[in-house]
Amino acid sequence: MRNTTAMTKPLLLVSESMRNADMYYATRFLASDPFMYLHRPHEDNLLIVSQMEYERARKESRVKEIRSSLEYGYDLKMEELIFTVLREEGIHAIEVPGYFPLYLAEAVLGEGIDVVPVEDVIMTREREVKNEQEITAIQKAQRACETAMARALTIITHATVNGEFLMEHGEHLTSERIKADIEHALIDSGCALDSGEPIVACGAAAADPHCTGQGPLLANEPIIIDIFPRLKVERYCADMAL
Repeated sequence: MRNTTAMTKPLLLVSESMRNADMYYATRFLASDPFMYLHRPHEDNLLIVSQMEYERARKESRVKEIRSSLEYGYDLKMEELIFTVLREEGIHAIEVPGYFPLYLAEAVLGEGIDVVPVEDVIMTREREVKNEQEITAIQKAQRACETAMARALTIITHATVNGEFLMEHGEHLTSERIKADIEHALIDSGCALDSGEPIVACGAAAADPHCTGQGPLLANEPIIIDIFPRLKVERYCADMAL
């Protein structure tokens, strides 16, 4: 295997697209299980999904050529599917991103197909420049983020103080209470959290990076709030900390 940045060979991605932004951007097909995408420089690109996902992929994906893995045999392992497809396509060398699974690369190499890792894949470069639709989606995500933050601040600023604690309706105002309200606000705006739960950390915990916070909020102590939603449909993100 050698390293290069210029794509002269077909580019192979094997991943799910819930978390892999390259895969979702290339296919516009959202799936939690790994599937196969082959970017061919001088031909239509190829998407291969399980038989279960085939009809949905045909409706949703922007890739023109879509096949079911069942066309290549029943219950094939991913590595078997890959080198079967590559052999049928007459492909003897592929480029792969740095996050391509090592065990798949070794399996393909074992079949005599050259695997070339690249640092800069084409969809990553394309994602760097946003079109108007993408900008609108990012703005939508940011507005959702701001709405959730405003709701959290409203609760905190209306809290009363009892000794060292913030109180709400006679009970301790907690990190968990604020986080739940943030999540509800994001759901109302069509978002989910991009990773884990929001951060509402108070006092000493506010100085502990990425501590999400727990328990009662203290009066006269700093509170860090960090919200990082992702739009459920458009898949674009925002981030806001205070």
